[in-house]
Amino acid sequence: MVVKVQFQIYFFIDNKGTGPAIIEAVVIDYDGSPLQSWGDFIDKIPSADSTLSSSSYNIHKRIIKAGERYFLYKLSDGENSDSFNDSLYKYSDKITMKFCYKSVYDEHWIVTRKGFKTDLEEIITTKIDQCNIPAASMFRE
Repeated sequence: MVVKVQFQIYFFIDNKGTGPAIIEAVVIDYDGSPLQSWGDFIDKIPSADSTLSSSSYNIHKRIIKAGERYFLYKLSDGENSDSFNDSLYKYSDKITMKFCYKSVYDEHWIVTRKGFKTDLEEIITTKIDQCNIPAASMFRE
């Protein structure tokens, strides 16, 4: 008998507002440096290896309905989950995600989350005039 555990990580965004959220820009930083892709993200996590499989979904200009959960990225590690899971946990406080979005009334907000060790990290939502994120800092996937 063989028992295997497959580990999976999901990054997702929930719209808990009363109306749709129109995503205008996404920034994902690792230790203060902006990442361009999920591949860049995986490269930053020590011990990540080629057994990882993933699925990503484009978030730019996406409209997320009120009450909707939208998956950004799914990552699974077939058999070597312990080393990657440990590394991701160890370095997760270096990860910051920012989502700039607007309402159908052209009101803008930026949502920031730093760290992913638990589901208790603070999520900061700030109302802004508009999304002024430099193109060089934007996440491209």
